Amino acid sequence: MIKADFLSYRNGMFFGFIISGHANTGRYGHDILCAGVSSSVMLTINTITRQLGLKSKKKTIDNKIGFKILNPDENGSKIIEALIEHLRALDIGYNKIRIKFIVASAEKGQL
Repeated sequence: MIKADFLSYRNGMFFGFIISGHANTGRYGHDILCAGVSSSVMLTINTITRQLGLKSKKKTIDNKIGFKILNPDENGSKIIEALIEHLRALDIGYNKIRIKFIVASAEKGQL
């Protein structure tokens, strides 16, 4: 199971995510769902940091990646929303991606 936790403020603006796990839909190195998720996550991060120029923090450990926009804006939030929709589309027919939403307790993004 791939777990995708998306972080937002109370106003609905997304500012980050934590994604971990494996889909186990194929043998290691040949799992098309895992490859699709990994590629989608990296495209999202690169778009937010390189094309939009937003400052961020990224941490990867084994099969887990955490990403947070330090100066979030509407455009970055929309890119994260696009990732959510893309993960839902990738998961059609698999039911191997669990999407969860976490609302920050303050506008500064502290959980």
